Amino acid sequence: MKEFLLVIFCLLVILIPGCTPEIIPAQTQTPIGPELQQTSVPLSSPTPTQKLDEPGMSQEEMAAYVWKLLPDSLPGSYAKSQFESETKNAVYIGNNKWEFSLRGGETQSKSLPLRRYEKTPGNWVENYSNQVYTYNLELKAIYYETTNTLDIIDIQKSDEDTKIETVSEIPIIAKKFKVDWIRGEVSGVLVRIEGSVTNIGIIPIENATIEVALFDLEGNLIRTDTAPLKPNKIDVYGSGNFFLEVMQSLKAGKYEGGTYKLGSYRYRFLSGKEEILYIDPSQKKESGESS
Repeated sequence: MKEFLLVIFCLLVILIPGCTPEIIPAQTQTPIGPELQQTSVPLSSPTPTQKLDEPGMSQEEMAAYVWKLLPDSLPGSYAKSQFESETKNAVYIGNNKWEFSLRGGETQSKSLPLRRYEKTPGNWVENYSNQVYTYNLELKAIYYETTNTLDIIDIQKSDEDTKIETVSEIPIIAKKFKVDWIRGEVSGVLVRIEGSVTNIGIIPIENATIEVALFDLEGNLIRTDTAPLKPNKIDVYGSGNFFLEVMQSLKAGKYEGGTYKLGSYRYRFLSGKEEILYIDPSQKKESGESS
């Protein structure tokens, strides 16, 4: 029995150390440097979402609205009527402000004095013209939505131009006489023709002559003679006189009752080889014939 107990005791001595857990020494921790330390961030309440800076109208709506606000009288003696509505434009630039622009212009026409000139040699015209002055305009303004006010910043004038526009050109007669009076007399075998004219043309007439054709009682041409007008230069609205005395043959007229009657005569006025139109007071036309 003693032997059995001894055996059990020996076994216990052997087994008890193996069942005892191994004690592991604690590891020494290395301090963490500042760069590795975690910083705790205090939690804050959520930031409310900010309202976006957005316009209250579309560009088209704002342009139309500002156009209605634009006064009829503008700075610089300009007027709203000088601008074209279809050119209006509005651009939102932030902070409830709009940039507004508008384009326009003006055409001013002034009649010029009547001008008469020789367009081509011998061809005169009356010229009716206008002086036309044109320019372009551009308006810039700022509209404030919060105060509903419009501030006109600038009105610029550009592309100024002045030109002459012909309205019409009417051909005119540069040299023209009005016959004030004319008389033909017969004295024996002499024929005297005299009278007076007024220059109703647009230029002075120089070296003018009268050409007279004598006819017998049957209408046959007897002779043609000329005489100068005096003075040698007849100004516009000036007067000129003429006197012609020629011998005639007996067949140029008829002797009746002690008077030798002239058949008839025709006349015209010349300046060099150029025929001068005239108005005969008795016939009211631009030709002359007396009997």
